[in-house]
Amino acid sequence: MASRRRVARLVLVTPFDSVQALATQQFPFMPVRWLLRDKYESGRYAPQVTAPTLIVAAGADEIIPAASTARLMARFAPGVASIRVIRGAGHNTIAGTPDYLDALQWADQ
Repeated sequence: MASRRRVARLVLVTPFDSVQALATQQFPFMPVRWLLRDKYESGRYAPQVTAPTLIVAAGADEIIPAASTARLMARFAPGVASIRVIRGAGHNTIAGTPDYLDALQWADQ
């Protein structure tokens, strides 16, 4: 959405570059690209985002591999995105950490 509409800031929490890439890695024996209807290719749209972007990643994410988040981060134009890793936080527990709330205060600045 932020690649097509003007937004002041963007925060992505535990993001990935592509669901198709994740599924292909997780299920290499399945024809994932033909089975998935929605591929959620955030990495494809990241280069068009111009709003300051904060990526908040869980340091102990058991769902989204750090490499997927790093690939997404690399797709943004230089200086557009920054990343904050919440150490010890899991994919489903990140919102309960004090550091997560601190990170979100960036969006209020």
